[in-house]
Amino acid sequence: MTTLLISFVPAIITRHLAYLGFTYKTKKKYQAKSEELELKNRKLEQRLTEIETNNT
Repeated sequence: MTTLLISFVPAIITRHLAYLGFTYKTKKKYQAKSEELELKNRKLEQRLTEIETNNT
């Protein structure tokens, strides 16, 4: 029984490492996309301010 359990340890460790790698990669992509959208938002706000200033 113990031998059977020990034989699954490498597979379990590999699965956990794959999950952690996927989670890390997903968070990095989300962070990059979030920063990109934040930059676009700032540019649009600045443009709106310029348009409002020009119309007054």
